[in-house]
Amino acid sequence: SSILQEYVRKVRPQLTPRRAFMRMEPIAGERFEVDWGHFGALDYSGDSRKLYAFALVDAHSRMMYVEFTHCQSFETFVRCHVHAFTELGGVARQIAYDNLATAVAEHDGRIVRFHPRFLGFAREYNFVPHACNPASGWEKGKVERAIGYLRQNFWPLRDFTDLHDVNRQVRQWLDEVANRRMHSETRERPLDRFQPEALRPLPVIPYDYRDSSEATVQKDLRLRFDGNRYCVPHRYVGRRLTIKADAGNVTIYNRVEEVVSYARSWRRGQTFGADRYEKVLADERPAARRSQAQQRL
Repeated sequence: SSILQEYVRKVRPQLTPRRAFMRMEPIAGERFEVDWGHFGALDYSGDSRKLYAFALVDAHSRMMYVEFTHCQSFETFVRCHVHAFTELGGVARQIAYDNLATAVAEHDGRIVRFHPRFLGFAREYNFVPHACNPASGWEKGKVERAIGYLRQNFWPLRDFTDLHDVNRQVRQWLDEVANRRMHSETRERPLDRFQPEALRPLPVIPYDYRDSSEATVQKDLRLRFDGNRYCVPHRYVGRRLTIKADAGNVTIYNRVEEVVSYARSWRRGQTFGADRYEKVLADERPAARRSQAQQRL
């Protein structure tokens, strides 16, 4: 049976020709490649948060930017881009993506429909998005290899306390190891090969891509966001306020007026600002009663 199978393989014409591709070396400033990697989770005193790595690679130099996050929302995705552009000093003419749900709404053959919000972001930062063909990882092989390198060289045998700590450590690794190593393909260090002057300039005024939601202030001075409760002054009870957040801060607004800002907490079930605002309320109530009593007299 095995002899017959071997003979049939030799004489039967190959029904599906094997796919081949040409290795391309973009010029400086021509192309970035972007992808996500999943890296398990971080524990916050029993509260588990999934951990993802946003990776951007300059295809010419192999210069890397990596940022760890706890979600892959559109706002987080775009903020990571902006942080990478700022770190590298500009943006390439084209950015290549896999069929990421935050960027690509539909991919039918060679017809690609990007999400309108993502196209708006691309216009604001003056780059052309490119969606790779499905199951064609080689079309953005540089960033895929970069994520593999991140898993093998950075990730093992490290401990992290929180999101800030993992990003501090990966920035140090990028500065001291990844972007200073002799690259096996270019035979140059990414830092030496990188040409920031070839990139397109960034907007003078950065756009606001923080997570945004609205919530009504309850009678106990609290409003809810991402599993936690945040307190505001009692004069806002019953009002609907806007909450904007990034990886570092949660800021609450009454229209355009900033009400209060808190450090971002990745634990759940926490209450912030109660001591501050409940004490103010307790101090104001006796004063208000005395004032009313004096008016009656």
